[in-house]
Amino acid sequence: MAARLVRASGELAATAVGIGLMGFSLVFFFYPLLALGLIGSVLLGLGIPIGLVGANTLMQRVTPLPVISRVSAAADMVIGTPQALSIAGGAALVAVLDYRLIFAIMAVGMLASAVYMWSGRGLTAVVAQESTAVEPSPV
Repeated sequence: MAARLVRASGELAATAVGIGLMGFSLVFFFYPLLALGLIGSVLLGLGIPIGLVGANTLMQRVTPLPVISRVSAAADMVIGTPQALSIAGGAALVAVLDYRLIFAIMAVGMLASAVYMWSGRGLTAVVAQESTAVEPSPV
């Protein structure tokens, strides 16, 4: 599903959709109801791979082959370090803020990021569909 979305809309648009789904899914965690939590979890589970596939596809497409491993390692560090810090920050914040407010802040941040990425969706080209049909050879 994620690969088809990247092909149909481009990497930035697909990443924006993934981040938007993740941000929207957090709204379902505001009210403590199991059914809403399950819906939010499904949407979050759909958004994560779409966002990651779009971002990684863009990185691999624009990075020269000789340096792709270094760029990939740097991207992992740029993503992983704030994620680890946010776990520590979230643990501290949950002691002083209501969890719903934390989810609201996360949702606003992710939705704002998705809107910003969506506005730049024209910067990445849509991949043209290549025909896989084999033409018969003349006899």
